[in-house]
Amino acid sequence: MKQTAVLPKDEDIKQLMDSIDRSRFKGARDFAMIYVFYTIGMMVDELINMKISDVHPELLSVTVGYEKRLVPLKKATYDVLKQYIGTLRSLKDVKLLPDDEQTLFGRIQDGQYVPVTRQAIHDNLSTRGRKERIKCKITPMTLRNYAITNYILEGVDQDEIRRMVGFYGSHTMGKYYKMVGRKRPKRKRRYSRHIKTENKNKIVIAKDA
Repeated sequence: MKQTAVLPKDEDIKQLMDSIDRSRFKGARDFAMIYVFYTIGMMVDELINMKISDVHPELLSVTVGYEKRLVPLKKATYDVLKQYIGTLRSLKDVKLLPDDEQTLFGRIQDGQYVPVTRQAIHDNLSTRGRKERIKCKITPMTLRNYAITNYILEGVDQDEIRRMVGFYGSHTMGKYYKMVGRKRPKRKRRYSRHIKTENKNKIVIAKDA
């Protein structure tokens, strides 16, 4: 089946996440990794370089990218990361580094948890998408597209979207508004203020996986 779409549908995401066996460590890692891709919208290199210490429980946020931008987290995303980190810490016969040195998403090699490669992430996502016969090709970029268009649909201010996903030119948002089309809301709001209110009220606005 030829995969041509550049934006997964909600049902594609649900199907993909439902297919992951989280009883094994690799499945728990992949679930958290994909969840981060499609809710935060980070780039693949940013995910590879994340450390455990980049997750901030007290701020309900994550530090992303070489410029160290602080991105607010939906409570559902934080809960997924918290559970995954707990699973990572519970691994037997694996020696972890201090949190500010230990990669967050990696692979087990010779008793250590080392960074996963770009190619391994692409191959993993592509294989999972094809196995589930999802029409949209599942890649870090298409999951990033999903995250950014959801920010738009939630009415997040364009400048804040650009800051959170690491855009530094106004032209970069154009294609995402085209993807959303007429569905985008007229009201704009600050994401950090919105997410703080949503989390305080314990309303989960991330897509159920």
